[in-house]
Amino acid sequence: MNYFLEQLATLDWLDDENVLKVLPMVGKPSDALRDVMMKLLMKAPARVEFSALKAVKKKDMMLMNV
Repeated sequence: MNYFLEQLATLDWLDDENVLKVLPMVGKPSDALRDVMMKLLMKAPARVEFSALKAVKKKDMMLMNV
């Protein structure tokens, strides 16, 4: 997660004039990408918890079948 947070600080290249000529957008592309990445990072803990709960449930089901 630290890696992704560090990358959020280095997105200024997206706002380069040459990039914006090829990729026209309303607003700054770096801001849009930061927003998307932050939303995904904020959802990550819930996804990990959900995966862990699924794994425990599956393990319990397997133990019941033994």
